[in-house]
Amino acid sequence: MAGDEILMSPTSILMIHNPWGNFQGEARDLRHGADVLDEVKETIINAYQLKAGKSRAKISQMMDEETWMSARKAVSEGFVDGMLYTQGKEEADTEPVENSFMFSRFAIQNSVNSNTKKFMEQYREKFKELIPSNKNTEILKAKLALECEL
Repeated sequence: MAGDEILMSPTSILMIHNPWGNFQGEARDLRHGADVLDEVKETIINAYQLKAGKSRAKISQMMDEETWMSARKAVSEGFVDGMLYTQGKEEADTEPVENSFMFSRFAIQNSVNSNTKKFMEQYREKFKELIPSNKNTEILKAKLALECEL
């Protein structure tokens, strides 16, 4: 929450959550670690409260629930000031996109096909060098057949 103006990319997501850590030691050390995390949470709530103007209880609840927000929602909730790349552009779609984490099956298949084609082109000559001539292939087949009979 630093800076005079906080902007999010329209393709980004803001997640607010409780701080966490990994502590080792005896019970006293673990209790101290929990106390530290409580203090860290309070300072994070301070930052969010100054920016969004929400109550401490509401921000704490949002952190407890691990709240995820699109750029548009983060703006409407007051956590950010605006979105990048939208100045002077009218937003065509104001409805949230359902299943925005879903990938296009076509895009994934297209990427796989493209990568496979590039791989095959890159290694085609190397594969040719590895394939023995027809004469050698026949000899290898005969040897293999003999070994299988044993």
